Amino acid sequence: MRTKSILFLAFLACTQLVRADDLTVSGFGTLGYSHEGQDRIGFMRNATQPVSTSTNGSFLSDSSLGLQLNYSPVPQFEAVAQIVARDKQNMSFGNSVEWAFLAWHPNEAVDLRAGRMGLDIFLLSDYRNLGFAQPWVRPPTEFYGWIPFFSINGADAAYNFRSGDTRWRIKAQVGNSSSDIPLDSSNAFRFKADNIRDITVQAERGPWQFKAGYSAFTAGSQPANFTPVNNGLASIAGNPFAPPAIRNEAANLNSGFWLQGADVRYGSVGVIYDDSTWLMQGEFAHISSDSRMLPTGNTGYATVGRRFGMLMPYLSLASFKPNENAVVPVNNWSPLGANAAMLQNTAVAAYNNFHIDQHTTTLGLRWDFDSRAALKVQWDRSKIGARGYGLWQVNNLVDGNNSQKVDLLSISVDFVF
Repeated sequence: MRTKSILFLAFLACTQLVRADDLTVSGFGTLGYSHEGQDRIGFMRNATQPVSTSTNGSFLSDSSLGLQLNYSPVPQFEAVAQIVARDKQNMSFGNSVEWAFLAWHPNEAVDLRAGRMGLDIFLLSDYRNLGFAQPWVRPPTEFYGWIPFFSINGADAAYNFRSGDTRWRIKAQVGNSSSDIPLDSSNAFRFKADNIRDITVQAERGPWQFKAGYSAFTAGSQPANFTPVNNGLASIAGNPFAPPAIRNEAANLNSGFWLQGADVRYGSVGVIYDDSTWLMQGEFAHISSDSRMLPTGNTGYATVGRRFGMLMPYLSLASFKPNENAVVPVNNWSPLGANAAMLQNTAVAAYNNFHIDQHTTTLGLRWDFDSRAALKVQWDRSKIGARGYGLWQVNNLVDGNNSQKVDLLSISVDFVF
């Protein structure tokens, strides 16, 4: 049985022994529909979603339902569990447990937690699944969509203090995580993040909130189909009858065709201003890695909204600019046969599978028609660079070579209970 399942079942066992007034049960959800107007491309809210390129609209991308249990017999102790049902590659019960941790607050300044908890590195860490707490239909995909895991198994410690009117929080986390990621409509692999460690500094003062963080981990897995590609590229690189240019290209492709063991580094900074009339929010991050098989570059977004009673129109700009150019074929391998040409195209497509080059303009309207529910309507226009479809499901062998603009229309109802 998986660790997350054990943690959640242990929590449920504990709750059988508690009084009703020690246990709080709450929930949240989203019913959403999104429609993109392009054929042969599928919209993914995040990297864990399997989507079809043959349909243009879906209720699955943004819809979700969550349940949270908080047990606190004394102020110093708390047990928390959260389970979220949403569309993902692995829909098992155990894979739906987002939180299952024990927390100890020995005093007002110190918070200690152990178990399964949210990855705390960005502004939405505590409510990435909670659509009602966010202005948009979904968080900007350029910033949040490529991140393959929501939670970690491990421990963290936080120190809280005040300086004048400013509340400060410094937190460190360690642990590991894993997520099932679809490579295409029929293949997926389990991405493992080992030795996760991060540190964040957060400050709040009046309507302002600031957060900066740094995280690093090591990729603990790679797709099984890397091995035959590596073997094929090595064979061509060592073929004395192949032209030197093709041998050199095969060797270059093979040298970077790996993922397991790569170190990934992520630094981010974010700020929110919310005075109940104006909302301004933005985040920026830089991602680097030893492997070219992972998305790297600069990403960020900026959102501004203005409340008029129960209505809030908003505008958002988001971007992901890659560090590296997309991989492109250099030589014609067809003289070596059809299999060699297919191998070249397969390797190039695999390199670009997670290559992201995209900019999005978003216009939306939020209507808080109830204190516990909000209706949102949103239009996104994304400009995707050639071979930069890492945030979409697309056949990179055929359809990912050219840039294009994609319009995405979305409507959702977010609620809490």
